[in-house]
Amino acid sequence: MSKKYPLLFKDSKKEEKEKRRQEALTKAKKAAKILKEKYKAEKVVLFGSVLDPDRFYLRSDVDLAVFGLKDELFYKAYAEVMNILSGFEVDLLDYKECRESFKKEIKERGVEL
Repeated sequence: MSKKYPLLFKDSKKEEKEKRRQEALTKAKKAAKILKEKYKAEKVVLFGSVLDPDRFYLRSDVDLAVFGLKDELFYKAYAEVMNILSGFEVDLLDYKECRESFKKEIKERGVEL
């Protein structure tokens, strides 16, 4: 039995994982654009495992922090973001409501979209 097969399987899983990560990034950018243009959010920051290929898995969620979104628009915006990011679990966080540990991660590791 050849030892190449496990390596081929590992490579195809890695490629599948990266393809899904890129899909998440593309959809997150689209969601950020909608949040800013339609819902007048001041800023949208992507954070979490999507930014790190070594921490991203096929079932990873997409973490977005939104700044300056009016409270009364949050759930409507969240529904639209969930639709855009269909196929992914979504955590849309209102930055002003975040715990300090999340705020620290968002500031240190997040990427503004």
